[in-house]
Amino acid sequence: MGAYISSSTCSAFYGITPNCTVVLSPQDQAKALFLGGNAPGDFESDPDIAGIGVLGAFLAVTLLSLLLSIASTIWWFSKNIFRWTRKLEEEHKETKKWQLSVAGLLETLILTCSDQQIFTGGAYAITLRYVKGCDISAYHYNVVANMLLVTCATHLMAVTVSRHYWEHPWVGGLRVIVTTLVYLVTGILLSNQGSGSLGFPTRVPDLKEQYSPLLLPAACFQTGDSGFAKSFSQSFTSSSSFFGGRIPGWTQYLVMFIFYALAVFINLGRLIRRGTGHDGRRRRTVNWMKRSCAPLFRAKRPLYWLFGAYLVGGIGIASWTVVTSAQYVLELRNWVDKSGWMDLEHGRNPENDPSTFGQLVPVLLITLIIFTFLQILSGRFLSMRPFVLRR
Repeated sequence: MGAYISSSTCSAFYGITPNCTVVLSPQDQAKALFLGGNAPGDFESDPDIAGIGVLGAFLAVTLLSLLLSIASTIWWFSKNIFRWTRKLEEEHKETKKWQLSVAGLLETLILTCSDQQIFTGGAYAITLRYVKGCDISAYHYNVVANMLLVTCATHLMAVTVSRHYWEHPWVGGLRVIVTTLVYLVTGILLSNQGSGSLGFPTRVPDLKEQYSPLLLPAACFQTGDSGFAKSFSQSFTSSSSFFGGRIPGWTQYLVMFIFYALAVFINLGRLIRRGTGHDGRRRRTVNWMKRSCAPLFRAKRPLYWLFGAYLVGGIGIASWTVVTSAQYVLELRNWVDKSGWMDLEHGRNPENDPSTFGQLVPVLLITLIIFTFLQILSGRFLSMRPFVLRR
């Protein structure tokens, strides 16, 4: 996704020749007369990618997931560390449905946020690779890459916080596969920003700057080869390479990717939670572990603290990524909006109008979270009814 795109490949395989010319003013070299064939006021907007409605929907879902993850972690600490709430007795655990508990409600909503962004993030990536790969601007490319980074933060919170991720193993396995693909796509898009010899424009210009190569097609700065493996390996050669890369969001991506791999590994251990009968798989496995690792089970309180640090670490990494990516995207939009290059409609930047069809779809998808919440409440209400509904 995003790989195999360059000016030469676009011309040879798609019949599209990106205009990479920059015409500067003879009187003032700090001023551009044309960028990619566009004069000031001619740069084409793309509300379906950088529209305020799309960005608002992505950030709203991620922030909701973040708040729910914090609430779920506080609830976990209250039960297992501080003992503020009484844990259910073992026999009650076997009869109570986890989906109807406080933790179950929060985890289900977090997973819903993650599932929603799998589809919207996938649409972003497919559009960039197969529909707009040859004509998308570097500015819009940067927006897509960082919005996918935000979705990765949502997926990280889901796999970290949800202790019932594998309640339905086949669904959990499919979710891991698709989420891992989203992580790989995001890494490819980010690494491609460093693959060109000209240097992919990622810096947010100062407001006083009158032009930027950000407004040129992204294909002008790409070689047609994916630099993911090279960028990934080079990042671990030194601390400066890891933390000082020029690609915005690359360090956050690396940290998230490593923590995501750890979270998936830890979550695989939760497969023993399947089966709740007296002779079920979970009961037999836990009893065997208690017999084989008795000292470890007696020292479970330090393990609780360690697991609590793991939860806080995952939420902290996700929060760091969301804040930095959102700030970067909003600063990019602000410069383009005030640069004078945008083609306005009725004196207004089309990317500031959230009413286009392509923006309404992700906005309306937010209601899926509300429906999930109402469905859970309905299930809880019915479970408390003293009688069975009849026709």
